[in-house]
Amino acid sequence: MSYFQIHLMGRRLNLQIPEPCSENWDAMRPDAGGRHCASCARTIADFTQMSDARLLAFVREHGHACGRFRADQLDRDVVLPRRALPGLRAFFTITIPAFLLSLKAGAQNAATAFPASIQLPHDTKDLPVDVPRSDTPRSDTGRTVTGQVTDSSGNVVPFATVGIWGTKTMVSADVEGRFSLKHVPAGALISVSATGYNATQFPVGAQVNGLQLVLSMREMMGEYIVVRSVRKKPRPFKSLFQPKAAPAPIPPSVSIYPNPVAAGSDLHIQGRHLEPGAYHIELYNLAGQLLAKGTASCSAKSERMTLTTAGVPAGNYLVRVVNEKTGKALSAQAVLR
Repeated sequence: MSYFQIHLMGRRLNLQIPEPCSENWDAMRPDAGGRHCASCARTIADFTQMSDARLLAFVREHGHACGRFRADQLDRDVVLPRRALPGLRAFFTITIPAFLLSLKAGAQNAATAFPASIQLPHDTKDLPVDVPRSDTPRSDTGRTVTGQVTDSSGNVVPFATVGIWGTKTMVSADVEGRFSLKHVPAGALISVSATGYNATQFPVGAQVNGLQLVLSMREMMGEYIVVRSVRKKPRPFKSLFQPKAAPAPIPPSVSIYPNPVAAGSDLHIQGRHLEPGAYHIELYNLAGQLLAKGTASCSAKSERMTLTTAGVPAGNYLVRVVNEKTGKALSAQAVLR
């Protein structure tokens, strides 16, 4: 595997792994800053727990490296937030307290303009009384399910979305991953999803309190490269008499159907707005190992492709579709049962 030179422009970059590594992360020896790969004799950095700011700082300092990523960290623009202007902190530190004091003084002066008491009529039996009512009937059916969302290592997954599968009833877990979901009918499935993790459904049994719902992480390992860095220019002033700009082109995408699919069957891949040409189709497991690959061609009239999964066991997988000419890659999740 060769090194790639990284060029940073402005505060924006995009990371891709053109050739994911086939080595097993769990089999590597722990090392300072990550784990040591005996195959390529280098340290593999672990980026799965890094924020965007820490990831950008690492790239600026090291230039290039080999690392382990979550799937949601790749193939998207990463932007470093701008620092606040130093003078604004001092301005608001002085202005906001003074403004609040002036509001308090004004409220005290306004309070003295009203009488200390109000005389009510003696006979109030004929006065109308407003009774609040609710147009929505209350539903007390079902049970309340409580628990905590964690990953396979026992770490909490904060702010995960927990809901009743097939309905619009959902709640958000707190910073400790704890949740409380009301009105759960018997035999329902609880759906749990979070950024960087595989969405999973859990059956509700007799135990409804203190459930431990474990999510698996979407990740990929390999040497990254920066494929795009863009500095946005200020938008020019547009006259009221100028014609409307043409709508932005629809970005390309791929999807798997049907999904889930029976293990050993063919995966049918539907492309949308793809560039005509030849494509490589690759199937990876969650450890980043390549299990199957194939080729297909795409034209303006047909954007359907097929990949066989013979010999691949049931599980969750990542399908990558790579343009042979441009090297641009698209990905989608596939489930084999």
